[in-house]
Order: sequence, then structure tokens, then C-alpha cells
Amino acid sequence: MAITGAVDLGDGKYSVTVDHDPRAVATDVPKGSLIVDANGVLYVKLDDGATTNVAMTSPHEILLAFTFQNNGAVLNTGKQDSAYAQLCCNCEIVACYVFGGPTGSIEFDLLYDSYANYPPGDEDSIVAAAPPKIVSDVKSEDTTLTGWTTALVDGYGMLPEIVSVTNMTWAKVILHGRWS
Repeated sequence: MAITGAVDLGDGKYSVTVDHDPRAVATDVPKGSLIVDANGVLYVKLDDGATTNVAMTSPHEILLAFTFQNNGAVLNTGKQDSAYAQLCCNCEIVACYVFGGPTGSIEFDLLYDSYANYPPGDEDSIVAAAPPKIVSDVKSEDTTLTGWTTALVDGYGMLPEIVSVTNMTWAKVILHGRWS
């Protein structure tokens, strides 16, 4: 396992290419250096020395965010057509975060289908029996996504639906994913 190329970025940092997975095999470069593996995945080194302490960088991360507002009134239930979003890459959802206010409860469904089948219908839900929701709070997170369809395809679209809401005048659903 070796460094196959290097560029001095200055300030003691390097950009290196390697023939291994830097999460599994130690790479001896300074903290803050960039590491590109054989598959083109970009990492940043989090400490000095020969370690595997790296983090995948944002070019391989994706956030799909939906924001809902109703001019200070409680949000309306139903499909939120104006929030429809088209995916621009294949990705794997790894977490869902929901924020809202004031303190209250809200539940969402996420409908997903091909462009040709727009708009997605109720049968196109990706959330199974574990929908994104807040219960008597202002935030929630789900990093297990039990039963969800998490593998999403380039060119498909997502339509959020507010299933139920109590007291909330704004909300945001953020899907955190990784390119696949």
C-alpha cells in the first residue's frame, strides 16, 4: 500500500493519491492534507502521522432539504408540490433530520418515483413504518431509517407530504446521503 502521487499545497499540507482505502490502511501525511483513493474518493487527514484518522469530504456527501412555511400560520397537511425535488446523482440516504417550531408535532411522508411517473403517489413512499416526525418538540433525528428505501437513483424525484401537524408554523426535513 503506497502513496502513488503527491502535490505540495503549502503550509505543510499535501494532496496525495493512494492505492488503498485510507480508512483501513494508515497514510503518513500531515493533518489537513487531502487524500484521493484509487476510486477517486476524497478524504481529509484529521491528525498527523501514519494513521487512518480521515474523513470523507463533502463532494461525496449530499443533502436534500425541504423547507415549509405558512406565513406564521400552522402548516397545511397534504402533498407539498412546490417542494418537489429532482435528484442529480445516485445516493444512499444515511440519516434524516427534522426541525420545526414553535414546539409541536409533525409527521411527514416522502414520496419517490421516476420523472416519467410525476407526481409520485402514496404507493411510492420510502419511509415504511418509520416516518420523519417530531413529537412535542422542535427537532428529531433518525440514523437507522428502519424499513426505508435508502438507495435513490439519479433522475428520480421526491415529493414531501405533511401527514399531520400540531402547532408548527415552519418545518425543515433534511436527508443526509452519500453518493453511490
